[in-house]
Amino acid sequence: MSYEIKRIVVTDLMTNCYLIHDSSGNAVVIDPGGDANHILAFLRRQNLKLCQILNTHGHADHIMGNAALREATGAPIAIHPLDAHLLNDPLRNAASLFGWPFQPHKPDHELREGEIVGPAPMSFDVVHTPGHTPGSCSFLDREYGVMFTGDWIFKNGIGRWDIPGGDYDTLMRSVRDKFLPLPGGMKIHPGHGDETTAGAERKRNPFIVPLI
Repeated sequence: MSYEIKRIVVTDLMTNCYLIHDSSGNAVVIDPGGDANHILAFLRRQNLKLCQILNTHGHADHIMGNAALREATGAPIAIHPLDAHLLNDPLRNAASLFGWPFQPHKPDHELREGEIVGPAPMSFDVVHTPGHTPGSCSFLDREYGVMFTGDWIFKNGIGRWDIPGGDYDTLMRSVRDKFLPLPGGMKIHPGHGDETTAGAERKRNPFIVPLI
């Protein structure tokens, strides 16, 4: 693989923030929840340039570092248009519920199904995977067999649907249409918990096994 993936666990909800960087010093961050200082410190230590801020969806534990990172680095923020309003609403993105400080902001780019984001070699296909939220997206690198799934697919689980914007039927349709066709060796980096593979989840995940 021509890039490295660093996982940083943030917030009381143990959210996975992923900082991806290559040998040329470029970096992409996926879901910068929590305080941006830990990400900025890593960028400085490694002498990295942050090129893009990617959000899998608009819940506070995945987006709280967006505004500070953009202000410090100039990197644009990208999120699906159906979740874009959550960047500006601490009540609906649940920051207020947890008492977390939140700076409302707007995205610079709206993600679309099938587009490619990130500078090469950190180039990912945008896969719209709604159900946890209407605008939930995953980021897929077919060449290296890597997928960042946010709160769509977890090890032995799937994202919650019993929250505002969630829908079980939509979530399961996303699983059938977008997850089941993945190669078994595809490495899954979820929004919470440990990494897994598509093949392992097809064998063990109690939500996915009945679909096989």
